[in-house]
Amino acid sequence: MPKRASVIGLLALGGVLGCGVGDPTVRSATRTDSGPAVTDGPGTAPGVTVPPPASVTEPCPTDECAAVDLRIRSCSQALDCTAFEGCGDDGRCGPCVVPAHCRPTERCQVGLCVPPEPPSWWLTVTREDFAAIHDDPYTEIFVPCALEVLGTRYEDGCRIRLRGGTSLDFPKKSFRINFAEGVPHPGPNRKINLRAEYNDPTFLRNFLSLQSFRRLSAVPVSAIQFVRLYLNGEYYGLMTEVEPIDETFLRGQGLSDEAPTYEADPPHELSSLGAGGLMPLPDSSLYPQVYDKKVGDPDDYGDLIALIEEDLWNDRLSEEAGGPSAARLRASVDVGEYLDYLAVNGLLQSHDHVRKNYYLTRQPKASGPPLWMVIAWDQDLTFGCLWNDVEQTTLCDSTVVDSWYDRGTLVSCTPAGFPALYFYNQLIHQVLADEQLRAAFTGRLCRYLDGPVWQVELPAMVDVMAAYLRSAVGDDLADLNLRPEDYDREVAELKRFIVGRADFLRGELACP
Repeated sequence: MPKRASVIGLLALGGVLGCGVGDPTVRSATRTDSGPAVTDGPGTAPGVTVPPPASVTEPCPTDECAAVDLRIRSCSQALDCTAFEGCGDDGRCGPCVVPAHCRPTERCQVGLCVPPEPPSWWLTVTREDFAAIHDDPYTEIFVPCALEVLGTRYEDGCRIRLRGGTSLDFPKKSFRINFAEGVPHPGPNRKINLRAEYNDPTFLRNFLSLQSFRRLSAVPVSAIQFVRLYLNGEYYGLMTEVEPIDETFLRGQGLSDEAPTYEADPPHELSSLGAGGLMPLPDSSLYPQVYDKKVGDPDDYGDLIALIEEDLWNDRLSEEAGGPSAARLRASVDVGEYLDYLAVNGLLQSHDHVRKNYYLTRQPKASGPPLWMVIAWDQDLTFGCLWNDVEQTTLCDSTVVDSWYDRGTLVSCTPAGFPALYFYNQLIHQVLADEQLRAAFTGRLCRYLDGPVWQVELPAMVDVMAAYLRSAVGDDLADLNLRPEDYDREVAELKRFIVGRADFLRGELACP
C-alpha cells in the first residue's frame, strides 16, 4: 500500500485546528499531576444534533452503552472450568457460591475456588541452553525443555524462551513455553505464559485486576493461576500462568476464533512516538511492526487500517470542526464493551493500556456488521503501581491513589497524530470527548465504587489470596520480599489503595 501522505499531512494540524481565541469549538481542559481532565465539552457544528448527556446516576441509558456478557463457559463439573472458577447450579463457570461448585479439595471463598496451595511444576532445561537464552535476552531464542505437571512429564515438542519487555532486565525472568501442534501438553493451550511478577511484591496485582474485569464488566480476560516453579529440581520461585490470547482463548469466551485479532505491542522506538495509540502511521509497512496479528490473514491489515485512518481519524476531524467526536466509531466499535474496559482501567488506575497491552478483535454480531472489541492484557501496573519516569522502571516501590482516571485523552490544543506530542490513544480520546459516552463512563465508575465488588469482595480477596500465597512467597528467594513482614506490608498497601482510590474518585467525579 502507498504511504498515507494525505492523512499524515493533516496530523501536524490535528488538535490545532480551531484553536483560536474565542473559537467556540475549543475543548477547554486542565490537568494537574494528580487530577483528571476537566472539560466543558465540544462545540456543535451547524446542523448537527448532539444527544443530551446521560445522567451519572443512569450510566447506561441506551442499548449501545449496555454491554451484556454472554461469554461464559458451560460446565458439568468444576474440572471443566479454569483456575479459581466453580461450576454453578446453572451449568456455567464463574464465581462459586457453595463448596459443591468447586473441586473436592478446594474451598469456596469470596467466590473463588481456592486450592490448599499452588501446584508445583517441574521444568527441565540444560544448563547450556538456559545460559544461552540469558546471554541474549532481547532475542527470542527457543531451546528444548521438559515440563512435569501433576505427575505427567511433557517433553515432545517442548520449547522455552524468555518473555517480557522491561521485565527482561529483572533478575527473576518470565518464560514462554510452546508445545508443537499435535503433541500432548498440560492444560487447554499448547502455549504457556509464566510470569515472574518480579515488579509486584504482592504477586496479586495482575490477578486482582483480571478478577475485577470479570466481576465488573463484559470485557473478556485471560484465566490465571499461580504455580510453584522448580527448575532442574530447585525452586525457582512463585509464578503466574496467564492464558494467552489466541484462537483457543476466543473459543473459550464464546467468540469467533476466525475473527481478525491484533495485539498492540510496538517496539520502544515506535511506542515512544505514539505508535500503538490507534493513530494513523506514516507508512502502511509500520502497522505489522506495531500491531501483531494473532488471528486471521497475517498479510491483511485492511480492517485495522480502516478503523484507524477512516473511522477514528475522521471522528477526530469532525471534533476539530465542532461536530460529533464519535459518530463513525459508534458504528464500528462495541461501545458498551469499550466503556466497561475504560471504566475498569480508570478504577484500577492503569496507565499501561494507552499504547500497548491490549488486544483488538473484530467480532461478528447476530445482526449488523462486525464490531471491534477490546481484550484486557498485562495488568500488573495497577492498584497503585505506576511506571517511574525518573528511575525508568516499573518496580512497585510506592502506592499512588490519585492519578488520572481518563488517561489517554488529549488536552486542549495538543496536536494529534503521529509522532505524538502527548501520551494519548485516539480511540480513548474520541470516546471520552463525546458528552453522552463520557457521562456513561463516569457513571460506571461511580457505580463500581459503591458496589459490593470494590467495597467488600476485593478487600476480602486480598486477604484470602495472600494467605494462599504466603508460604510460596516465603520460599521465593528471588522476589522483592526480604522478610515475611515485607510481604504483609505490601499486601496492606493493596487494601489502602482500594480505600484511597475510592475516596479520590468520589471527590473528582462528585458521585451521588
